[in-house]
Amino acid sequence: METIRSNRWILPALAFLAAIATNAILPGIGALLLLPLLLIFWFIQRFSRREMGFVLGRPRHYSLGLLHPVLVISLMVMVAWMAGATNMENTDWSRVGLDFALMALTTILAALVTEDGFFRGWLWAALQRADLSLSGVALWTGIAFGVWHLPYAILDAGYDPFTELPLFIINASIIGFAWGLLRLISGSVVVPSVVHGIWNGAVYVLFNRGSEIGALGIQETAIFGPEAGLLGLALNVAYTIGLWLWYRRAEARLDAASDLHRTQGVQRQDAV
Repeated sequence: METIRSNRWILPALAFLAAIATNAILPGIGALLLLPLLLIFWFIQRFSRREMGFVLGRPRHYSLGLLHPVLVISLMVMVAWMAGATNMENTDWSRVGLDFALMALTTILAALVTEDGFFRGWLWAALQRADLSLSGVALWTGIAFGVWHLPYAILDAGYDPFTELPLFIINASIIGFAWGLLRLISGSVVVPSVVHGIWNGAVYVLFNRGSEIGALGIQETAIFGPEAGLLGLALNVAYTIGLWLWYRRAEARLDAASDLHRTQGVQRQDAV
């Protein structure tokens, strides 16, 4: 039994190494190469659509997820503005709105069958089949998501290797874990994909994309960057902790309701 269980880890490990390799070879478009990997490994293991998470979540799941970009980005904009770190004199806000909408929409559609489809879809199902706990699946897919960004961060993004680069990888792992929790709570990979799109649209247009400065004109991205800054790390951690606590309370309520239902069933049988 232990041998069978350990063998179930071989395919996820190989798939992850292949994903890292594609991102290292073509860091600018490495995410798109996750689609053929997703299809190949999905065909090999033949998971159902539900196991892959290709189902719609409930409206409250989207609301819970969208709290991430809304709260984190809003707080960061406010703090950066109060600190005098913004420079918006020449910002074309109509162009900003259009860029945000395009970035958000394209990311949602692309991430559903690439980053989210691979990490929170196929890899999620593969690790679950390997008998990893659901919370463990959320954690390890989050770490894998963060590490997968390493070739992009080194070869394409232009992050400072001593300050922004480590923060970016840690942040990506924390964000990956948070979006994994959304997958766990909702049972849907569509929910984190929508959140992913809104997040990318806001972060890359307003703040920065690698070394490029966004519409807010913030230069100190090692401090105020949502993905490669200290403030972003603190806020992402806070959201993730809050989401984890919400999930644990919801699980406790479900367990209590289940125990009550079983107890009432036993009492009815005794009465008969």
